[in-house]
Amino acid sequence: MPPFARLAPLLLTFTLLPLGCAEEPAPVDVYRVRGVVKALPEAGKPTSGLMVHHEAIPTFIGHDGTPQPMDEMTMGFPTAPGVSLDNLEIGDKIELRFEVTRGQGYQATDIAPLAGDLELNLNQAPSDHNQTPVDVYRVRGVVKALPQAGNPASGLMVHHEAIPAFIGHNGASAPMPEMTMGFPTAPGVSLDNLEIGDKIELRFEVTRGQGYQATDIAPLASDLELNLNQPPPAHDHADHAGHEHHAPAGHDTH
Repeated sequence: MPPFARLAPLLLTFTLLPLGCAEEPAPVDVYRVRGVVKALPEAGKPTSGLMVHHEAIPTFIGHDGTPQPMDEMTMGFPTAPGVSLDNLEIGDKIELRFEVTRGQGYQATDIAPLAGDLELNLNQAPSDHNQTPVDVYRVRGVVKALPQAGNPASGLMVHHEAIPAFIGHNGASAPMPEMTMGFPTAPGVSLDNLEIGDKIELRFEVTRGQGYQATDIAPLASDLELNLNQPPPAHDHADHAGHEHHAPAGHDTH
C-alpha cells in the first residue's frame, strides 16, 4: 500500500497588504481520531513515517471549507515538534489529535495510547491497491523542505500550483488550490539532487481512500515562471477557536 501524505509543520511568514494590514490567517481545524499504528519511521529511510489506520471522521472539513466526510483509511501523519514516537509499536491502538491548516497541510499534535483490547470502529482491512481507483496527477512547484537526518517528521515539501482537476477520496470533484504539502516518495524516486528552492514537475498517484505518493520528479528551469500567487500563510497566527472536531458520540474513550 502506498504511504499517505506527510505534511510537515509550516514556517512562520508574514504577508503585507497594500495598506499595511496583515493577511487573514488560514482557518485551522482540529480533530481527534482513534486508530491502529501501521508503520513507523525507519532509520535511513527518509520517506518512511507514522502511518495510522484510523476510524472515519464524519465531521471532516475540506480545504475549501465545505464538509467532506472522511472514510476509514490508512494515512501518514507528520508530527509537530515535541511529539514523540519512541514508545509506539506497530499494532498499537492510539488516539491521535491533529490540526489541519486549510490550503496548507496538517500535523499530529498529540498521541495517546489506548488499551490493546479496546474495540475500534474499523470495518475493513486496507484494500488491495490493484482494485482501488488510482488517479495520477502532474503538478509544478517549488521545493520548500527536504528530509533531514535524525528528524523522522521531516520530508519532501512542495509549494505547488493549483490542481483544478483533483478528485477527492469519495470520487467527487475537489479542486485543490495552490498550497504547500508533503509528498512521500515511491521506491526508486531519489531526492539526492534536489535543493530547497528548486523548481520541479512532480508526478504523483492518489489511491482513493488510502494515500498518495510521488512517482517521478523532474527538474525545471530556474527562470521558469510558475502560477504561484501567494506565500504559505502563517500557521502560528491561525485561529484555533471553535474548530475542534471529536470522534462521533460513543467513540470518545476519554
